[in-house]
Amino acid sequence: MGAKTDERFAREYRLCNSADYKAGFCRSLTKHSGIFIFRARANGRDSARLGFAVSSKAVKRAVVRNRIKRIIRESFRRKRRNLPTRDYVIVYRGPARPDPRRCREALERFWCAEISGAANG
Repeated sequence: MGAKTDERFAREYRLCNSADYKAGFCRSLTKHSGIFIFRARANGRDSARLGFAVSSKAVKRAVVRNRIKRIIRESFRRKRRNLPTRDYVIVYRGPARPDPRRCREALERFWCAEISGAANG
């Protein structure tokens, strides 16, 4: 049971208030993929934290927006223990009808780059 609770997306791994998001947008390293904009900044905490934005302007249907958010959360949850201690803000900028497989691949590439960058530097 311990492994299951360790893998959940607990509050301590989320960006919860506007000040956290504002800092993530202002003073951060930015990387772009065709689908997402990734922002990362050191957080001085014990673990990585995640925030994301999927606007209703970009994706009209709430069902689709929620699916994108689930994909982002699940991807982060699986990689969190290996990531450097940073705050990550991920903004969706893809098509209104995204391909879930392409979203997962873009996220996987970003997390792998973050993990290898932390190991090398």
